[in-house]
Amino acid sequence: MRGNRFLLGAWIAVLSGCGASSLLGDRRDGAVTDASDAPQGVEDGAADVMTTDVSNEDSGPSRCGALFERCCETTCTEANTYCNPTDNRCGPCGGAGQRCCGSMCLAGTCTAGICPRPSCVGSTDRACSVIEVPGGTFTVAETIAGQQQPNITVGAFAIDATEVTVRRFRRYFPDVSRTPPRPPTTVRYPGGVFALERQVFSPSDPIWMSPPGAAEDHPITAVWFNAAQAFCVADGGRLPTEAEFEWVAYGMVSDGRARPRAFAWGAAAPSPTCDRAHWNNCPGDDGRRTRRVASFAPTGAFFDLTGNVEEYTADELVPFRDPRCWGRVARVDPLCVTGAAPGTRSFAVRGGELGNTNPTPLVPDASRREAGGENVSSLSRGFRCAYDR
Repeated sequence: MRGNRFLLGAWIAVLSGCGASSLLGDRRDGAVTDASDAPQGVEDGAADVMTTDVSNEDSGPSRCGALFERCCETTCTEANTYCNPTDNRCGPCGGAGQRCCGSMCLAGTCTAGICPRPSCVGSTDRACSVIEVPGGTFTVAETIAGQQQPNITVGAFAIDATEVTVRRFRRYFPDVSRTPPRPPTTVRYPGGVFALERQVFSPSDPIWMSPPGAAEDHPITAVWFNAAQAFCVADGGRLPTEAEFEWVAYGMVSDGRARPRAFAWGAAAPSPTCDRAHWNNCPGDDGRRTRRVASFAPTGAFFDLTGNVEEYTADELVPFRDPRCWGRVARVDPLCVTGAAPGTRSFAVRGGELGNTNPTPLVPDASRREAGGENVSSLSRGFRCAYDR
């Protein structure tokens, strides 16, 4: 079993009327190059966490005019939001995969340009950097024998340079005293529509659960899949697809990186002492097991594509041989949606993570394609957001 298991000693407190709580573990037994090898049921990782299931129904007080909460006489107080007349709530202008707005938001439609992301308005911190990514055609799983998926095309998009930090997440969901923001029911992708579960689940990240301190620039972790997707939507984006993550990490060559490559920077594996990436249970920062984002040299302007925390993608994890999503068929902007009911799905998690010991080090290379349960969280799992262009 990888990592040390420890139990958070308190339930997340939420406003009155919120749903029941449950104890969750996180079990992952190694790399998954084919979903038939993915662990079933509860996953296993760095920690057991307690989370709270929070309904989106109006079960308690809310702030007037705040993002995803009630409009104040049809007026919203937070930047880059508008009053959605269908439910009288303040929604993000340009969210759910829409193109973002300029100086005007008309009935939720963006007029031009790119909106400042609510989690980064007025901020100059490094975690707010976004990289514009040109599209292209490449082979997914190029370095994995027998798994190659040729002729996969992704269009141009943008993506966070780093993993989303605790600091950014607080700007969206400040603390446990608030009801979690209400997400949309669907998220638009270039290659399809993604259905979000009607519930958002509170994160159990011990840094986020504590007052702001030295670790605010660490990746947010212990966030359920739907909360990660809802954060990205509120910021005018979405979780990246597996093909987009693969393109940025292992496929793209326009930034000078060679291909094929097993790691984001090239062919050379990271050393056990963490010279290129945070893995192998190397010491973290600020009393945490993780490292502050952008602690290592960038690879093609990106940080932590390998190591630190593993990252959610929006694709359900199926075998590469599965014709519903891959099957060695040429595809454009693929989004793997199998029709499984929301709440029961398992998603592809990429990039490897800080522990990767089972019991010997498991190198976080391109072959590490793991299962992330929709209603399971881990202290070694986070995410970054992508944005349509």
